[in-house]
Amino acid sequence: MKNNILFFFKTHYFTIIKWLIFIGSLLFIINKIFFQQEFKQILNYSKFSNINNILYLLMVLILMTINWGIESFKWKLAVNKFNQITFFKSYSAILSGIAVSIFMPNRTGEFVGRIFFLKSENRVKGTIASIITSYSQLIATIIFGSIGILLLYIFYPVNVLTQNKINWLINIPVFVVATISTLLYFKIKWFSYFIENWKFLKKYSDSAKLLNSYKLKELFVFLVLSIIRYFVFLLQFYLLIKVFNIDISFLQSIIASIITFYVSTIIPTFAIAEIGVRGTVASIFFGFFSNMQTEIIFASTLLWIINIGIPAIIGNIFVAKYKFQK
Repeated sequence: MKNNILFFFKTHYFTIIKWLIFIGSLLFIINKIFFQQEFKQILNYSKFSNINNILYLLMVLILMTINWGIESFKWKLAVNKFNQITFFKSYSAILSGIAVSIFMPNRTGEFVGRIFFLKSENRVKGTIASIITSYSQLIATIIFGSIGILLLYIFYPVNVLTQNKINWLINIPVFVVATISTLLYFKIKWFSYFIENWKFLKKYSDSAKLLNSYKLKELFVFLVLSIIRYFVFLLQFYLLIKVFNIDISFLQSIIASIITFYVSTIIPTFAIAEIGVRGTVASIFFGFFSNMQTEIIFASTLLWIINIGIPAIIGNIFVAKYKFQK
């Protein structure tokens, strides 16, 4: 009996894993979207009947598809060095990664859902490619986060950060981190040397040589695509600010959004708490310019639902339907 169970698991473990991911992720998303008080309040928000707000919401949804389309194109470019895939397959892998990562801190497990769409011998390389593309997105967030903090200091000097005369204690480390992170990104070949000389990782040294194959031009393209995605995020958030009629200027909205994205990225969270954390962070930094705390939290929550919740549901369909390559 025991041997039969082990044999069944060995021969069907991909199927078991993908259905566990499908059921667990789907239940989680349904709970977060349909059974949370914030979502019920958002649905009851009377201003959704305004035709302009409906158009804004449609634009945010369209931008969501563009957002993940850019990420899919970026990942396709990264993995085509060793595993040719179509854009549709890359898009499917990206959405599946969102579904899988819903259980991971800061959604760091997106690569897990992605690499199953690659040939088995290329999955370690696929992980490395995913790390590179994710790192490029992190760099974009760090760079603009640094700029956002500087803009807050320049244009709005009277606020919590500067009243305590600690602005330099904040600005200097932020810009140092941004500079070092960017340098390491463009010197990513250094990590290959590190992996080859560390016994614990030496077995991955052949795959790590992939790091040496990415030229400066390719890394720059990844970063540019990440910056474009970042602008899409900003535009989405601004449109949702308009939907909820939050009394705030365009510049104030951009600065608050930039710092919100930055702080939310560096705070370790699991998806189970991510909506609350993002809402809290947004209410703090938008609170410098507006006292409409409820609407700010609504906008942040709806942004999560559109950018993560909906793609995760679609990703679950790909997880359930796709026959993983062995």
